[in-house]
Amino acid sequence: MVFLIFIFGTFFRFYQLSAHPLWIDEIYTGIFAHSDNTIREVLEWSFAPPLPRPPFIFLASHSLLSLFGQNTFALRLLGAVTGSLSILAIYQLGRLFFYRNVGLISAVLVAVSPLHIYHSREARYYSPVILFSLLSFIFLYQAIQSSQRRFWFGFTLSTILLIYTHLLASLFIVAQIAYILILFLIDHDVVRVRKISYADIRSSYVFPFVISLIISGVALLPMIPPILEWALNGTTFSSENTLYGIGITPGFFLDMYANFGAGRGIPLSLYASVFLFGILASWQNYSRQLVLLLICNSLPVFIVYFLQPQHWFSPKYVIFILPLYLIWVAFGIEYLVSLIMDISKRWKLTGRVKPVWTAVILGVFIFAALAKLEEAHFPNIDNWQAYREFLEANVKQGDTIVVFPNTIGTMENDRVLDYFGPFSNDVDVQVVADFSQLSEITRNSSRVWAIADSFTHLELAESIAVWMAGQISLPLNFDENDSIYFLGDFSSISEILSESEQFEIEFPAIYTSIGDAYISQNEIEKGELAYQSAITLDPSQGLWRFRLGEFYFRSGDLISAEREIKEAIRLDPQIPGFHAALGEIYARTGRTELAITEYQQAIQFWRQLYIGQTESDFLLGWQAALEQLQSSN
Repeated sequence: MVFLIFIFGTFFRFYQLSAHPLWIDEIYTGIFAHSDNTIREVLEWSFAPPLPRPPFIFLASHSLLSLFGQNTFALRLLGAVTGSLSILAIYQLGRLFFYRNVGLISAVLVAVSPLHIYHSREARYYSPVILFSLLSFIFLYQAIQSSQRRFWFGFTLSTILLIYTHLLASLFIVAQIAYILILFLIDHDVVRVRKISYADIRSSYVFPFVISLIISGVALLPMIPPILEWALNGTTFSSENTLYGIGITPGFFLDMYANFGAGRGIPLSLYASVFLFGILASWQNYSRQLVLLLICNSLPVFIVYFLQPQHWFSPKYVIFILPLYLIWVAFGIEYLVSLIMDISKRWKLTGRVKPVWTAVILGVFIFAALAKLEEAHFPNIDNWQAYREFLEANVKQGDTIVVFPNTIGTMENDRVLDYFGPFSNDVDVQVVADFSQLSEITRNSSRVWAIADSFTHLELAESIAVWMAGQISLPLNFDENDSIYFLGDFSSISEILSESEQFEIEFPAIYTSIGDAYISQNEIEKGELAYQSAITLDPSQGLWRFRLGEFYFRSGDLISAEREIKEAIRLDPQIPGFHAALGEIYARTGRTELAITEYQQAIQFWRQLYIGQTESDFLLGWQAALEQLQSSN
């Protein structure tokens, strides 16, 4: 059975592994681990400012890229392999903590976990972190139970690998130290006896645990100099003047557990309630395991909260909590099934009732997880690979490409573009940090392509938008936050639009931004054609129908606007803004009841998607419109 689950989960991790574009952090991994680099160069990249990075994934990825070639599949292979092996590891841990059924259910939950699948399909740290944290748990638990040296060796090795994978794994190790300390105090009844001798420590699991930590610390010595240099220089995780508060609020925990399950709303309620049920059910007979869960769930987050590092923080940084969370969800499912079995016995129901109920309840979790599978398989984080593909198709000899400093500070964005190889045409790529330099480039180049993405410094990004608004420029939007501005030796927007008719375009959002520009020049027919081109390019996305509907709405054609927005809702029924737009059309055409229904839908979907975010201008506007409609009805 566990082998079938393993094959099932492995399929999700390898299916079209190279289909979605690399995002900027994966490109960094590809640059560090490039097959053309020497081992020394890989290590130098790993330890380079602004923040030293443990080199394991870069060395391992370098080996895979050297073996299979410099390609996306090979770059992501480490994540997919370690993610698949984690299915077997969580089965073993669930079996050790509880019993075989819990291990099997845990394996199923992690096999379909959207977060785990997502991180297993990217060239970053998080999939190896999960595997090594699972192995560390397995070996530590077995070592405490049996005191065999082979388990302590396994614990030491997995801890070293964990440290060399991600610095935040130190939080996990601190939690393990706290667990061992509390366990030792409980086992020796320190509260009552109030005395511990060296002999007690020497003969217990504390002594080999400390030895393992010392060995792990010695193994960490090569990392100490760059870490000290970073700490003494006072370098932040992010770029200068870009500081982010930790923001650990109730909303953070909602986000964390929503990510650990299958999203917000009903899936969050489902996972969280069964998780709490598992905690309550394990309190009496599995208290040692429960202590480990509670410590690992709370201590790392509280440490980060009190340290307040100058870095954005997201649930992936404590992803080593995920396996424990899913194991207790699995135990909650198993205990729920046992309660149903007790009721079945009272009703004198016999036969294979337990497997049926287990399959039914687990099926609900599988369905909830698989509903989020597309987001895990084909995430859209940033557009650097899309920028490169678009520019490669459209730049001409003598063009200039401009990139701006980013908030991450790992390296300048010209290196990110270089990862995909040189442009076929002779173009100049420049990093620009001020507008006098940008103005000079614009004066001296007939065509300029300026990339402003979501990682551009916030203050600079706002200034870029203002500066570009004062120029003759055409924003080519890839999404809400990522654009390429096209400008140069042009005398009018119409001239730029005429030039854009020669573009090779494979991205629907670019067509909609060109459509916006045509509308601004009162070229209605060309604007409509651009919107329709976006739909033709990607007919499955409701967003392009919505944008065409907005165009018709602004033009006063409410019948066509209603038709397109209804089609957008059919394609993407849970987008709040689509329902609000349809509600406004109904309100303007006197269909008050229908308008009320659509605004209610918009508010409902917003609350499901953005729990706790009650101060949004969108939400407040919809609530005001709804109240006005209800009062006039």
